[in-house]
Amino acid sequence: MNIAFVGCSYTHWEDGDCKNKNYPALFAKAYPEHNIYDLSIPGASNDSIYFRLYYAQKHYGVKFDKVVVQMTHFARTLHWYNKWEYEWDEPLGQDGYSKKNYTSIGSRYSFKNFNTITSGVVFFENIWQSKVAKKIEKTIGIKFSQLQKYFAHEFDGHKYVWQCQKELDTVNGAYGKENVIIFSWHENFDSKTSKHHDIILPDNYIGSVDKTFGKKFKEDYAADSSPHFNAAGHLAIYKWLLPHVTDMIDK
Repeated sequence: MNIAFVGCSYTHWEDGDCKNKNYPALFAKAYPEHNIYDLSIPGASNDSIYFRLYYAQKHYGVKFDKVVVQMTHFARTLHWYNKWEYEWDEPLGQDGYSKKNYTSIGSRYSFKNFNTITSGVVFFENIWQSKVAKKIEKTIGIKFSQLQKYFAHEFDGHKYVWQCQKELDTVNGAYGKENVIIFSWHENFDSKTSKHHDIILPDNYIGSVDKTFGKKFKEDYAADSSPHFNAAGHLAIYKWLLPHVTDMIDK
């Protein structure tokens, strides 16, 4: 059975400094009879979730039987550099690797094909995001100060919330709700507790890491202020997801 985990840096191992100890890797160790694909990439957007699933199936020549989705911040979007084509044999990320039944697609987006525009890219929060901003400026031919104004306006609207709704419905439609588990990192994604949006959460949405772990979310398990989780935090997520994943596999 082929099982895909899709998320951003919160699912990935890099920021938490826990390579081979993030929760997708732990599932690979727990289920040696299944093939685990870790499609998480730092900075990844919600509107790239189905693309990554679709890409990985073409690139690796597999069909995913089960999917676990971690939703991230609303204010992110996928930006393509190639307008009309994509090289499906080109590695999606850098530093990808395979080990036994575990495949990780890598740590950073390939600068050749696309990047995610995030609120961090818009406001130059770090060196990596500054490089992305300069690449976008060069590709589009518009001063990034103008792009900053545009995306600051875009991210303040409802568009990217609606894209999350489409992504949820697309993944569930492609694989079937019984074969998909969805959760979010932050509680504000949950429309039952947040009044800022009206996403219709599907039955296979199991909650947020934020609400599930309470104070430990920003204390015991936090590797930084975001917070990305350390190895202990990833182990806690693994234990939280385990009964859900086990039930999904058994269906």
